[in-house]
This record gives sequence, C-alpha cells and structure tokens, in this order.
Amino acid sequence: MTPPRRKAPAAPPEGLAALASVSLESLFCGKGFAGIPGSLLQRAICRASEGLSFELPDEMRQRHFGCTSFPASMPKVIALVAGIRGGKSFLAAAAGIRAAFRCDLSSTQSHEIVRVPIVGPTLDASDATFKILLGILESSPLLRQCLHGAPTSDTVVLRRPQDGRLVELCCVAASRGGSHLRSRWLAGCILDEAALFGVEATGAAVSAEELFRAGYTRLLPGAQLWVLSSPFGPQGLLYDLWKRHFGRPGQTLVVHAPTRALNPSFPQTTIDQIRADSPDVAAREYDAEWLDAESVLLVAAQVDAATRAAPLERAPMSGYDYACAIDPATRGNAWTLVVITREASPVRTVVVLVRQWIGSKTAPLDPREVFREIAKIVKPYRVDTVNTDRYSADALRAIADNEGLFLRIHHGKQGEDFQRYESLRIALGQTPPEIELPPDPQLRTDLIAIRKRAAGNGVSIFLPTTPDGRHCDYAPALVLANAQSIREPEAFTEESEHARFERCVQEQRERLMTQENGSHWADSMLDD
Repeated sequence: MTPPRRKAPAAPPEGLAALASVSLESLFCGKGFAGIPGSLLQRAICRASEGLSFELPDEMRQRHFGCTSFPASMPKVIALVAGIRGGKSFLAAAAGIRAAFRCDLSSTQSHEIVRVPIVGPTLDASDATFKILLGILESSPLLRQCLHGAPTSDTVVLRRPQDGRLVELCCVAASRGGSHLRSRWLAGCILDEAALFGVEATGAAVSAEELFRAGYTRLLPGAQLWVLSSPFGPQGLLYDLWKRHFGRPGQTLVVHAPTRALNPSFPQTTIDQIRADSPDVAAREYDAEWLDAESVLLVAAQVDAATRAAPLERAPMSGYDYACAIDPATRGNAWTLVVITREASPVRTVVVLVRQWIGSKTAPLDPREVFREIAKIVKPYRVDTVNTDRYSADALRAIADNEGLFLRIHHGKQGEDFQRYESLRIALGQTPPEIELPPDPQLRTDLIAIRKRAAGNGVSIFLPTTPDGRHCDYAPALVLANAQSIREPEAFTEESEHARFERCVQEQRERLMTQENGSHWADSMLDD
C-alpha cells in the first residue's frame, strides 16, 4: 500500500459551519447524513475523489483503479464504471451535496446562483438520483437547516452557512448542445447513466461527449464532474475515459467495479440466477464488463444439440395443436415459413417444418403463388392463421384471405423483438433443450449468424446480410412462431376442447372485424 497522506474524518462534523469542510465519506457514510455502511471500496472511492489516502489492499487497488499509487490532489473528473445496485446513485447524490457546500464561489457575483445539475438520458433517469439526494437533505437535521424554500419535483436550493450563497441542485434531461449546462456556472456536475447517452461518433443529436464538454468548461474552481454508469459496449464517452485514464489517475480518476465489490451485501444468488438465463446481462449489469458491441446470440453447439437427426419434416399428428409464422420477402432475400407444435414429454416446442421461397430483383416472388403454396402446406396441420410482422402486412392480408388464410399482424412493442430472440436463446440453452429444430442446413446457418449489438439505449438484434442476399431469413419467422401460445396434447380434455372452441370463435371474430362491415356485424354473426 502507499504511505498515508491526509486523513478524512470518519464521522460527520458538528455544526453548520463545519459543512464548509464536510467530506464525501462523511456525507455518504456518516450518521445524520446518508448513513450508508460503506464498503471498503466505497470508502476508498470517497477518499480518492478528494485526493485523500485510503485503506485498500494493493490487489483491489490494481483491480478497481488500475494502479496502486495516487497523486495527493483532487481530480476534476470522476468516472465510475460500476455494476448496478452498487450504491453509485448514493455516491453521486452525496457528491452533489458536497459540491454545493465546498465549491469555491469567489469568482462569481453574490447575486449569481450557481448550479449542480444531475443530467440523465431522460428526466426519469436523473430523477432517481435527485430523489436520493433530496431524501438525504430532508432526513438530516443538519442539512435540513440549509434548505432555502420548499424543494420542487426537480430542484432544491441550499443556502451555504459559511457565506450565505445559494446553490441550486436540480435534475435535468440531456439536451442538444448541453444547453442546460452552459447557462450557469457549475459548482459540480453529474452525468448519470452516461453510457445510455448518444455517441458523438455515430452522429447522435444529443451525445455524452457534447454534454461532457459543456459541463467541464463551466466548472468553478474546486468543482468536479462525475460520470457514472454501467457499461454498454466499448464505445462512447465512458469507454473513452476508461481506456485513456484507467490506471493513470490525475485530473481524471477512473474506477471500475462490479456490484459485489461495491456492495458485498448484494445477494450472489440473484446474480447467479440472472447469469443462468442471460449471461450477457449479468456480465454487463453486475460484473460491469465491456461487452463487445456485437456478439453472437446463439452458440453453434447449442443449435446442434437441439437439432433432431431425422426426419426433416414431421407429419401432422392427431390431438396436437400447431402454429405457423412467416417472414415475407419478394426480392433477393428469402420468404420463409416455420410451423411448430408442442410436446408434453419432454415439454418442448417442436419445429415440424421450415420452407423458403427465393425471388430476385429480375424475377420477384408473386405473393399470390406463395400464399397458395403455404395454404397447401399448413392445411394438414389444421392451421389457417399465419403470423407475420408489419412488412407489407396490409397488402398481404387481402392476398392471404383469398387463399383461406388469416394473416395475424404483430406490430410489436418496444423491446418485444429482442425478448423473442432472448426466449429462443434461453430455450436452446436448457438441458435438455426446450426446443427441437429440424436438420435443415440453412436454418442452422441463419441461427448462428444472428448477432447482438450493445448500444447506449440497450441491446438490440442485428441480422447481418450475407453475400447471397439473405439476412438470417429463417430467424424472424422462427422467433415469432416460438412466441405463440400452444398447449401440449395432454391438455386436450372435454373441458379444454370447449376452451379451444371459444378460442377459435375469438379468432374468427378477429377476422371478421378486419372486414369492411365492422365489429357490430361481426359480433352479431358470431352470436347467432
């Protein structure tokens, strides 16, 4: 360990006048303030952010700070790459309060009200940290005496006891050009969930880099800019700060810590459960790992383990329920069809067949011919409802109807598409797999080509285009079919047959309601 430098008080100072020198550790851990029983690493971050010595084994220093020695000066920028539930919002809130009391305001006019903004990608994101900050202020008898007027939903004003100056602490949403940050002198600034901001290199209108520059240039002497977030792919401001300054503390201090390093009381069992279902989510959210912006969704070994040896197509069976989905296309890439059912022993989804039709720019597919063939294929499986996405759905619905098929259009809510792919990945990852695939080489090729992309707004699915013009064409039809609710054959009792009849009636009503005559006519027809 490095030799000790200056010491920080372990307990909060007494009296209002002492707030002029209150430490971040006191505000975070001290009784009468936030009162968090800080972990060894949390206390180290508090002290390192003020240029103070701290107790931490060299192995932990190397792992979380990238080095073992630190300059005896206060950094201007603190970048915290941290797992969720590690207390980073409490650290940010305490840092905001510390900034209000300890910043040097001598270079500003007495009538100027300087600001400590908490900036999030959305107002709701910054509001969470602001609520914690407000809770610390209102629950502390000492800090409560410094409140100037009643707090609002997004702003609280403090009167500093040492000079009577007012400092505004507020939460704001990110704005183009950082206008919220350029309009005032800043006693401090917090960029919360920074990895969720746009990335300047991708042309984002509101980027973390622009916000950082706007905030940095308005900092008063002694002020700090905190950048906090869980990582979302190796790109953007947070990643650049980590890459340039991790292990090289100076004007910028970078800390990289998983959830349990910050907060050892967080249950390991919770992380293990999430890791079992979604290892990438656990690695990003709890381990704070920099995942590649693009990675495979499905492992080839898992796809192979779920693939039956034969037959290529399963014949229809009495007592089984079936569903199908399509991914339509007419030029270049393939129009695909997937038909599935459910088995009870073992309980799993079975892909009974897959088919594709491929057109070209010079000889595009005729949707009438494709639907005519689909109708013949699915008729033995007692299927007359075809699920599809929004691609040319309105025009295709009328064509499908002419072939006796009802086209059910899935518009999809935000994030629903990714959840369908995640469900497929989870099913393939079980032992034994909860889905059976046919031995179709093109299906295998399409599935193992699916990619995930990490971006500021989360993880999305990317279907790369191959030289033959395909873009994993079987994948959209498979995940949509897999999302349909199908009962196992054992469930077909007399009572469930009645429920099945009711479902068929409801599907027929849905069809009729799409016709020009309207819902009243459909209801009266079915009621009769």
